Amino acid sequence: MTSNAFFIKLTKLLLEKQCVAKITKQVYKNGGHNSMLNLKIVALRPPQECISNIGLIGKYEVDKGNRHIRYFSTDIYANAVALKAVLEEGFQQLNAHNMPRLMGRYIIDSSLDYQLGDTLALDCGVSAVIEARINLQDAFAHQSLIYVRIMRDEMADANDRNILEKRQSLLQDVQAKNCTIRPIDSGYTVERLKAVQATPQDIQDIIDIYTSVYQSYDITPENFQGNFQNSIVYVARESKSKHIVAIAAEERASIPIGSQKLTVCEIGRIATHKKHQGVNLAAHLTRCLYETVDIEADIDLVFAEARATVFGSNLIFHRLGFELSGTLEKYYQRAGSESIGLDLIRRKTGLEDFNIWTTIPTKTSEKSSSIESMLGGGFAGLTPLRKQI
Repeated sequence: MTSNAFFIKLTKLLLEKQCVAKITKQVYKNGGHNSMLNLKIVALRPPQECISNIGLIGKYEVDKGNRHIRYFSTDIYANAVALKAVLEEGFQQLNAHNMPRLMGRYIIDSSLDYQLGDTLALDCGVSAVIEARINLQDAFAHQSLIYVRIMRDEMADANDRNILEKRQSLLQDVQAKNCTIRPIDSGYTVERLKAVQATPQDIQDIIDIYTSVYQSYDITPENFQGNFQNSIVYVARESKSKHIVAIAAEERASIPIGSQKLTVCEIGRIATHKKHQGVNLAAHLTRCLYETVDIEADIDLVFAEARATVFGSNLIFHRLGFELSGTLEKYYQRAGSESIGLDLIRRKTGLEDFNIWTTIPTKTSEKSSSIESMLGGGFAGLTPLRKQI
């Protein structure tokens, strides 16, 4: 194969693999003859993609970074036999992809009395654990959504007991707090941001926010529109500089369940720049976001995943009236820069637990006035949303 043919074949391979690479070619000559062709590939990286917290619907999704497989089933399971069959299938997926953990979400008949912490012994020799249960309403009043964990390897860690005790203590402290959201400093304004109207400076501000809070969160100018164009987004600006310093956004998915569609909404991507934390920006943005979703979208379930050992993240949803529906153990790699103590990090895996907070929306016209009172800087103290579940 000639050097040019090899260069062309290599370039074609990179394109087929959807990779981005910088390729340089150097030709060394000696006595008028080519001695070698040196191809150097640098900065090889995957293409920018949209970040989905909900994940694929009706398909197994392998997340190598967090060492798990996610699955959101589109069937209703009316009995234990049918549920165990799909869980056995999930375990086969773990073996096929050599992954240790499955996080499955399944719609079950409400008559199946599975509760948090219950285990289902599978024929494959492992146990499935119920991590969360949410009783649905309206068209799905006779169904519940459950989160189920299956592990090939329980990934035991010396810090497991310490983390469990910390989680329990943190939740007690959170639930002991009153539910009034305090006013924030008048030096900030809140606004709804449409992705298509975001300026280059707005986009850079948002990237800077995520960079200041998370060790890795791949929002870039190239993928910004893809990540936010279909989402409701609220931001807080510093009045003096006009820079965006906090953000909250939602993501929606419609799951075909029989002849119906279950529409779920995750409130997430919540972050406040480290220099502007402590003035309730995240709580107010999240409140605006939830109430806008409640009014504008036909949603069956709103949920959020909060890091189980971070007090402020859980306090936001408690104060907004969400219910704690369960905890996903060893679910995500540690992603934040908050100092939660080395004694609360699993040294073996670096995996963190996440609490699931949920609420069932009820449309009311009264909420719009609450949103309007917060836009433009009118931050009154807010009472909690009525708990729904």
